[in-house]
Amino acid sequence: MIQQFTNVLGEVLGLRKQHKQELAEAKLDEWLGRSLGLSLSLLKSLSEKDLIQLLSNANGLETDRLILAARVLKENGDWAAEDTGPESAYPYYHKALRLYLEAHHNGANDELQPYHEQIGELLDSLKPYVLEPETLSEICRYLEAEGRFADAENYYGDWLEGHGGEHAAEQAEGFYRRLLAMEDDRLEAGQLPRDEVEDGLSWVQAKRETRA
Repeated sequence: MIQQFTNVLGEVLGLRKQHKQELAEAKLDEWLGRSLGLSLSLLKSLSEKDLIQLLSNANGLETDRLILAARVLKENGDWAAEDTGPESAYPYYHKALRLYLEAHHNGANDELQPYHEQIGELLDSLKPYVLEPETLSEICRYLEAEGRFADAENYYGDWLEGHGGEHAAEQAEGFYRRLLAMEDDRLEAGQLPRDEVEDGLSWVQAKRETRA
């Protein structure tokens, strides 16, 4: 299925270069229906939660299908940005990111379908936007799991300094406490040494006391 998608994507890109947009969408729509049981319009219109439910079966979430759906959404976001500007890409990028993160949290095989690079590109593309708390929480969870502690701290900081409330502060405090239980070399590898973790915890606790 992965190879089929790669082949179809090549054909779709070729059609787009020839300015045959309708044919390109029809080709992608046909593949989606055959491989994922989805239409392109359904993929675009359903929420990420509905898509996750739709791409699950009795044995749980099918992460390979979820990653392919996320890839299609990201490609559509790239095309939307190219055709009408970056603002039009936001809904595609946001939904694609949520699907990728869900696949990651459910043990997706990065060797079979490399997706970390795609997540990185989406995070870069979404930096100008204020993301909803649930998305920020999932991003922080992903970065912590990948050992990117300094990056996770940056997202927690933006969340708390922005529209984050008690929930954000609680999440951030839990993050710092988990890090304090780790060995120093692991914290150094994540570019967040112990003294900075301690400073971060004190900062969050102070913010929580101020709000109390």
